[in-house]
Amino acid sequence: MTPPSTHGRPEGPVFFVSYAHAKRDKPVWDFVDSLSAHLRELLGRRAGTEPGFVDYRSLQVGESWQRNLDLAVRTATVLIPLVSPSYLTSKECTREWTVYVEGRTAANRPKAIVPVLWVPLRSALPSRLRGIQYFAPSASDLAPVRRKYEDNGLYGLQASHLEEYQGILWYLAKHVRDVYYESEPFEAEVNE
Repeated sequence: MTPPSTHGRPEGPVFFVSYAHAKRDKPVWDFVDSLSAHLRELLGRRAGTEPGFVDYRSLQVGESWQRNLDLAVRTATVLIPLVSPSYLTSKECTREWTVYVEGRTAANRPKAIVPVLWVPLRSALPSRLRGIQYFAPSASDLAPVRRKYEDNGLYGLQASHLEEYQGILWYLAKHVRDVYYESEPFEAEVNE
């Protein structure tokens, strides 16, 4: 895939990770760090630049966190919700989803939402998720890995099947890169 011209492309994040906070968020942080590293390589970005936005790393002390969070979610090309039972009940995750969708709709830009199964679900999906295809590797040679992903979620693979986790993470990075290249950049307004 040929990268688009970066001339005129705003400095918004390539992706925004929306997740439900837990007592132990380090697995999410490790996921974001690894995905960012893959995307830096795939997009030809220099070391030290972060293609992704995640609250723990991207917000600074003393900043208007809500304004900066809204700006990041509105200007991100790809929204990556880490779907889990706690994600489905999180008011903040619902708000991030809404801000992203409204920003893209207001700017007349297509939505690029790539839900990732973080933890397997036992309940029905809310309506906002029902019509959106989850990320899952589609290569036929990855069928056994896909099954482990569907059974365990990315969190479970990270904890117990590291090789499969790393393989799926690479396919996710390539998918996010492709979605990023296919999406037109735009400047979004942030209400103060």
